[in-house]
Amino acid sequence: MESSPPPSVEFEHQRLAPPPAAPLGRVIDAKDLPGYATRVRVVRAVVVVVGALAVAFATQRGGLPLPTALCVFAGVLPVLWIAGWFGGFVLSARRLAAQARGAVAALGESEADVRRRAHAERVRLEVRDDGLLIERRGELENVARTVPWREVRFSRPGPGGAILQLGPFELLEVPAAAFAEPSAFDAFCLAVQAQVWRAEA
Repeated sequence: MESSPPPSVEFEHQRLAPPPAAPLGRVIDAKDLPGYATRVRVVRAVVVVVGALAVAFATQRGGLPLPTALCVFAGVLPVLWIAGWFGGFVLSARRLAAQARGAVAALGESEADVRRRAHAERVRLEVRDDGLLIERRGELENVARTVPWREVRFSRPGPGGAILQLGPFELLEVPAAAFAEPSAFDAFCLAVQAQVWRAEA
């Protein structure tokens, strides 16, 4: 008596090619860091000098004696130092935020860009004891590999198809329409789920 062939399916699939290199590949480069630090120091120095001149003018106009004026200046100096550092930090943060917004805009893809990256391929899946056989034939690659069951995750969110997670990053949708009849789709899903559960046990 001949054994029945292992459950398998073959279908067309749209696969996205990797996105092209971003035109703006960075938000901030390490060589830019000295410039940001210099900006903070310059703003801090300006705030301290202008603040010191303002304190000297105010104490002179107020008619305070020199010892009292020096005490006021000594008390205000730490505040000026912190305020200068904070002002420089805010200016640098705003510039970084502007660069980040530019980088995000540059990384964005239009719907037409995504369609250009889509390539048709023929996919064949076969349930085997040692893993899920995946054959891909298309514009991007022609390859066959077996994914061990311990790396496969399976879900069936609805009657229209099932989703296979193959390793940490690859998802593959299996359409129910690829099967001749609903019972064949059910049998394939049951066979995959049984192997996944067996690998997890």
